[in-house]
Amino acid sequence: MTRRTLFEIADLLRPYFMQKDTVMQSAIPVEERVAIGVYFLASRSCYRTIALVFQKGTSTIASVVVEVCLAIEHTLLKEEVHVSDINKYGGVSIPPLILGDGVYPLCKWLMKPYAVPRNEREIHYNKIFNRSRNVVERAFGWLKARFRRLSVRMEAHIQNVNSIIASAVILHNICEKKKHMIPNVEQFVDPPTETYHIDHLEVDCNRGPSERVEAEAIRTAIADYLFTHVK
Repeated sequence: MTRRTLFEIADLLRPYFMQKDTVMQSAIPVEERVAIGVYFLASRSCYRTIALVFQKGTSTIASVVVEVCLAIEHTLLKEEVHVSDINKYGGVSIPPLILGDGVYPLCKWLMKPYAVPRNEREIHYNKIFNRSRNVVERAFGWLKARFRRLSVRMEAHIQNVNSIIASAVILHNICEKKKHMIPNVEQFVDPPTETYHIDHLEVDCNRGPSERVEAEAIRTAIADYLFTHVK
């Protein structure tokens, strides 16, 4: 992230901090607080190390990190992160989905490839599925390369983890739009993989019969759509 981008983000967050600040908190400039938050997300350093860098107390650093992440999430989430609405195809509602490999169960919220494709439609579905999953994996690799906090055990209370992850995603989207480069990105990007050959290891998640039927209906609708509209 460039200095200019950091200052732009600080300006966007300033109204949030003005509403929330106590006298003690206001002693730390907004730009410095944002810099602390970005440094935390971009590095694997512990709070003690970051405290030495910014010459602040460890507890102050921990508090600033949380407040910056909350500010980013509250102020910029809707503008920078867009989740698709539920769509319908063939009378089947298709929600936002997670793409998993063959070890995962088929669920209404988690799709997987066909273990043994029986026809051209299922073969085509697997091809597009694997292509899409590789794109997603590469995107996560880029995210972890830019904000390396996401590649290590997180030093945070569980109630703050969602905000920390959300703030990293938001800042990543901003950096991508501004075409900021990521050094050594290939170290964090896994090579392309195929995902349909380990179905026999499927994890049992105690799905009911109706869950399995609905999940299969969603996968069938997606396969039909891809076979008809996506080459």
